[in-house]
Amino acid sequence: VSLVTNDRQFYKSSVGLPLSWSQERETPPSPSLCRHVIGISKPFVVANTLLDPIAREMPAVTDLGVRSYAGIPLTTADGYTLGSFCVMDMEPHDWTDGEIRSLQTLAEAVQTEIELRTALKRAERQAVEVSPLDESGVGVGDDFEGRDVTTAERVERVERERTWGEETDGAARASGRGRGRGCS
Repeated sequence: VSLVTNDRQFYKSSVGLPLSWSQERETPPSPSLCRHVIGISKPFVVANTLLDPIAREMPAVTDLGVRSYAGIPLTTADGYTLGSFCVMDMEPHDWTDGEIRSLQTLAEAVQTEIELRTALKRAERQAVEVSPLDESGVGVGDDFEGRDVTTAERVERVERERTWGEETDGAARASGRGRGRGCS
């Protein structure tokens, strides 16, 4: 998983990258395969990077020897592309439709996780904000859906969502998701 900003490309998760890249976990804002995925906002699939006019000049190809690449954009619900879910190989590889569908499914799971974590952080911030007090001195606010609830009820909901997220993270780790070569 590669997240890209104007000034860097950050590897949130990586397997199989050279030690220097995986330890640094980021590269400068130079042209990159993942940055190209963001620019076109659609999958970028290259069977042989040396034959592709766009890919062959990228540092991953010239410096690392990447010979095949498949990157799927990580796009939020509001249309903002954050980075890419990608795999690469040091040998040319003809990507099958099934492999691309699998990458798209995994990219969707990453997008969902990002959005859930963002919503949780937003909910946690709202839960700790000072709520107005009703006549009995109990804090009140809304439950993220516009209904009035006490501060205690808001905190309880955030805790339930956090527990669900931790269970989901544990299940993902137990399933071995993320094994293989590439920056995913």
